[in-house]
Amino acid sequence: LLGTPTVRSLLDIQRRHNPDAFFLSETHLDEDRAEDLMRRMGMDYKIVAPCLDGRKGGLLLVWKKEVRIYSRTTTLDFIDVSVENANGDMWRLTGIYGEPNWNCKHRTYQLIRDLHAQSRLPWLVIGDFNEILYSDDKEGGAPRNQSCLQAFQDALTDCSLEDLGFNGDKFTWFRGGLRERLDRAVSNEDWMLLHP
Repeated sequence: LLGTPTVRSLLDIQRRHNPDAFFLSETHLDEDRAEDLMRRMGMDYKIVAPCLDGRKGGLLLVWKKEVRIYSRTTTLDFIDVSVENANGDMWRLTGIYGEPNWNCKHRTYQLIRDLHAQSRLPWLVIGDFNEILYSDDKEGGAPRNQSCLQAFQDALTDCSLEDLGFNGDKFTWFRGGLRERLDRAVSNEDWMLLHP
């Protein structure tokens, strides 16, 4: 797995942009492979929610020693941490992997609401939500039911989270003629004010 085109692309991003931290979802990595990838990326610390069956899932947050990240909670669906800026300001980062089953999307929306209730820190949520937010986040295939989109929109509104937009290709998932934007970053206003 570590010699795959995906990993080569990831290492290329690391060389070009030299970020202080990475969050990855659907890694398909166990603890040992996550450790190897962390070292290859030049990172010092990690939190991993390992892939249980080797075929689906897996979350990984890696960061450099200069960054102050404190673990809050880790499950198969999310990694939740607090981050301390150099000036002492604290904020919260949640990396998420949304429910892939169409009939269980409500679990992701309830999870977001439950996480929101736990803290009032400036908050950034990133990852694969496994759902589109708007109908134009999808090309090809049957249109997504508006009530499904509304359920996702309502969960974000209830938690005062707004989409931060994107750079590059709008679509983050492809299969055949179907393209969708399933991955995104959303934050509350306090986080946006802290990171203008």
